[in-house]
Parts: sequence; structure tokens; C-alpha cells
Amino acid sequence: MSYAQIVTQVITMFVPESEIPYSDLSQLVDEALKSFSHPDVLPIKKLDDLYILEMFHGSTGAFKVGHYF
Repeated sequence: MSYAQIVTQVITMFVPESEIPYSDLSQLVDEALKSFSHPDVLPIKKLDDLYILEMFHGSTGAFKVGHYF
């Protein structure tokens, strides 16, 4: 599944189809993610025992670093 498909599926767990039909939701997610410059949207890079989520590919230029055990 693509990142956009995963996001859409997760949102459907909180927003009922009666409020936003799946096809509309899918289009909204696609529109929200189209400005990301990387094809994976938010790629994860591994550096030793650290995983880095590259959030700077979006419009805010932000990034976060996470440590997973």
C-alpha cells in the first residue's frame, strides 16, 4: 500500500463513510500529500539503531528523530 492509501485507511477508522465518502477522502488525502517532494512522502532512514523519519519533504520543512527498540 502507498502512504496515501494507509493514511486513508487509518482515517476511515475515525471518520465514518456517512460523513466523508471513501472516494472523497482518498482525493482529499492525495491533495494534501501532493506537495511532498519524495515519492514515499515520509521516508524512514536507518542510522545505526536510530530511525529517522524525513519530514522535511513536505511544505513545513520539519523533521523528527525517533529511537525504536
